Amino acid sequence: MKGDAFSVVEANRKGIVTRVALKELYDFVCDENGSFDERLIEQNVRYFLGHDNDVNREIRATLIGGNASDFWFLNNGLTIVCDQVIAVENGCHPLTLVNPQIVNGGQTAHVVHHVGAETLIALNEGSLPIKIIQTSDTDFIERVALASNTQSRIFGRDLRANDHIQTRLASSISDHGYFYRRKRGEKGPFGLKIIDALRAGQLILAFICAEPTKSKTNSNDIFGDLYSLAFDPNVITAELVITASKIHEEIQAIRQQALAWQSSISRNSFAETWIIEGHLHLLFVIGELMRRKAIPYGSVDEAINLIPDAIAVVAQYVADHPRVSAYRLFRLVSSKEELLEIIDGFGRPSPAQPHQLSLGL
Repeated sequence: MKGDAFSVVEANRKGIVTRVALKELYDFVCDENGSFDERLIEQNVRYFLGHDNDVNREIRATLIGGNASDFWFLNNGLTIVCDQVIAVENGCHPLTLVNPQIVNGGQTAHVVHHVGAETLIALNEGSLPIKIIQTSDTDFIERVALASNTQSRIFGRDLRANDHIQTRLASSISDHGYFYRRKRGEKGPFGLKIIDALRAGQLILAFICAEPTKSKTNSNDIFGDLYSLAFDPNVITAELVITASKIHEEIQAIRQQALAWQSSISRNSFAETWIIEGHLHLLFVIGELMRRKAIPYGSVDEAINLIPDAIAVVAQYVADHPRVSAYRLFRLVSSKEELLEIIDGFGRPSPAQPHQLSLGL
C-alpha cells in the first residue's frame, strides 16, 4: 500500500480507501505460478472481456505508453471485499486481506497482470485507488458487486459532447433559431426546433459524405471511428446541418405516411413503404443529384424539389430486388454503388428480373 489509508466504520462494517502501487497490484493478482489468480474474481459480475475491448485497450495503452504515472487519475480503481483486514505493524505490507475478492475492477486487474507479465518495467511508476470492504455477508457482497458495476451506459456521443466541434456547431446553429442537442437528455428553449447531434451525424454522413449504408448501420460509430468523417471541421457547418435537417423533415413526412399505411388494413396500397427503411438512402440520392447538377448544398428549396426524382431512383433500386426485404436491402454494402449506377443510367438488371432482349429472329 502507498500513502495514507482512510478508514470508515458504519453499520458494523469496515471500509478502507487507499492506493496501491501498480507493481504491488501485479504481485497481488499473481498465483504461485505467475498466472492471473482467477480465484480473486469468482464473485465478479464479468469475466475478462479481452484486450480488444475498447476500455481494456485504453488501459493497456496508458501503461505501455509511458503514462503509468497518470493511472491513479484516469482509472476508477478496484473494489475488494474480504472476510478480514489484518494490519501488520512494521511489516512489508501494512494490510493483509483474508479471502479477498475483486468485485469491481477485474478488467483493470487483468490488464495490469498482462502488462506486468510482458514487461514489469512498465509498472515501475503509478498507482491506483483501492476500496476494501471487510464483510463475510454473502448477500451484502452481492449488493456491493451489483452496485459498483451498475451505472448509466456512457456512449461515444457523451464523450464528444464538449468537443470544440460540437460546441461550435451548437453556437452557430442557435444563431439560426435552432437548438443543437449535444448531450443526451438536454432540453432546449421552448419553441425552438431541436437538431440532435446523433441525427445530425447520420444526415451528414448520408447527404454530404455519400455514405448512406454506414449512416444507417454504423450509427454507433458516428462518435467513434466515423467521427472525423461525419464531423470534419473543414467541411461541416451549421448551414449544412440545417439544410440536411430540413430536407430530411420533408422525407420524414412521406415516411410517416408510409408508416401509417403500413399499419392500416390496406397496407399494400402505398407504393413507397420502402422509405421506412430507405430514408437515409433517399437523402443520399438527393445529395448526389445536387452534386451532379452543381446545386449549392444550402439551396433547400431546390433540394426539396429533387425529392420526386430521388424517389424514382430509389424505387427503381427496390424494384430491381423484388425478393429482398427493405430491411436487408438498405443494409447491403452494394446499395450505394447500385444507386449510383441507376443515377448514371446504367442500372444493372436484377437476376430475378432479367431484361428481355429482342434478337430479331
